[in-house]
Parts: sequence; C-alpha cells; structure tokens
Amino acid sequence: ALAAGGPADVVWAAFAVSVPILVAIDNLCLTERYRGEVSISAASWQCAFWIAMGLSFNAFIWCTLGTQEGISWLSGYVLEY
Repeated sequence: ALAAGGPADVVWAAFAVSVPILVAIDNLCLTERYRGEVSISAASWQCAFWIAMGLSFNAFIWCTLGTQEGISWLSGYVLEY
C-alpha cells in the first residue's frame, strides 16, 4: 500500500484537476452542437483524442507510481475500452 501524502496523492490530484478541464474541452471544442448527426471524421477525432488522453494519463501513472501500477492501469483501460 502507498503511504498517505505519497505519489498516489499526486496522481489523484492530477486526476481531479484534469477531468473537469477535459470535460470542458470536450463540451466546448469537440462537440458538434448544431448538427443532427456526427460525421465519421468528427467521431474518429473525438475517439482519438480520448484514447490519447487515457494513454497520456497511463504514462503519468507509470512514471509516478512505477511499472506494476502502470501495467495494472493499462490492463484496466484496455479491458474497459
């Protein structure tokens, strides 16, 4: 287990800060509000953006908490995707 005040707290803080920012980006920049149907191109870019964000966070976990935690996070991400 990780001690309180350790690297896990840094990861949780980064997660808590990044999620609202990414949701705002999604709502303001990535969402096509005025179309009835999302194009394949727009949907592909949105998927690519979110996959890149997930893998970026995985790299952050890997660097902050170590290889085992990085592999665990990536396994869960792939399983859920």
